[in-house]
Amino acid sequence: MAKASDFYGSTSAGIPQENSSTDNAVTRWKGNNGDAVQNSGVIVDDDDNISGNGQAYQTKGSDFTLSASEAGTTQECASGSAFTITVPTNANVTLPVGYTVTFIQGDGNAITFSGQSGVTINSKGGNTSTNGQWSAATIVKKATDAWALIGDLA
Repeated sequence: MAKASDFYGSTSAGIPQENSSTDNAVTRWKGNNGDAVQNSGVIVDDDDNISGNGQAYQTKGSDFTLSASEAGTTQECASGSAFTITVPTNANVTLPVGYTVTFIQGDGNAITFSGQSGVTINSKGGNTSTNGQWSAATIVKKATDAWALIGDLA
């Protein structure tokens, strides 16, 4: 089995060595021909903490069910009518504990969070809707089918 040391300093294996590297940087392809690698701005430290990854900002225009593609993002929701985010059971969509998404109400219509049967959404006062335009809410998966909803809720 080949080892990383078999490739460093050699272009014959298709992956030439960089002149310098950043400790713990995630490696990415350099160019589009697949024959060289380089550092990225993303760092994974020795305790598996990740830094240098910007949080994606996306917009949604209609109701949807949480999925893996929203993990770690900020979603601005504006549809011209009330907006519902469905929180799936773990049996329907497997999302890891710690999965987090932040939502911003981009118009005058509330974002309501609704759990599928068997899902518990914990929030202050049992509130599950955003409180007005530009209010925000963050949902965090804390156990298999248990979630925490925090933010400006009504």
